[in-house]
Amino acid sequence: MSLANPPWHRIYPRTLAPLPSDQENSRPILHAHVARRILPASSLLGLCVHAARKGLRGSSVGAGRGLAAGLVASGVLTEGYMYTKPDPESEGKWQDRAWRLQRNVDQTDLDNFVQDGMLAGGVLAGGDAWRMGGLGKMWGVVPLRAAGLVGMGSLVGMGTWATIRVVLGKELEVPDRDL
Repeated sequence: MSLANPPWHRIYPRTLAPLPSDQENSRPILHAHVARRILPASSLLGLCVHAARKGLRGSSVGAGRGLAAGLVASGVLTEGYMYTKPDPESEGKWQDRAWRLQRNVDQTDLDNFVQDGMLAGGVLAGGDAWRMGGLGKMWGVVPLRAAGLVGMGSLVGMGTWATIRVVLGKELEVPDRDL
């Protein structure tokens, strides 16, 4: 098994259709892909804005605010982009884009690394919430810190992928994509 496509990356049923017109779950595939691109960027933006205003203390809260804004922006941007295409209500354009996206090895690998980083950030967020006494104690701060840690994890995942691919110049082992 390759690290490039481990079995825990199954948010939605993964079906690699032989033709774009046979692609299932095209809307969730595209929404998840855009979210995994915007969330690290919005977390970084929120982190930088918070650090510029208040320093690095409590920076996970700033990253959490950026993550929340990025989550909303990802849905709006995906729908807006696809609406600009000819025949906006056509399911075929969604299927074609999702089909091409799943066949792109680099995009899939980056999505997987970002997703792993978000999972690691979520584990850290759970430990942090437990340490602070759970969600019941500081309801306003703990969810923002948790979202911030998930966002920072996505940044770490993206940085790890960039380090492996760009800095070290290594190709990830590509598994057989015909599942």
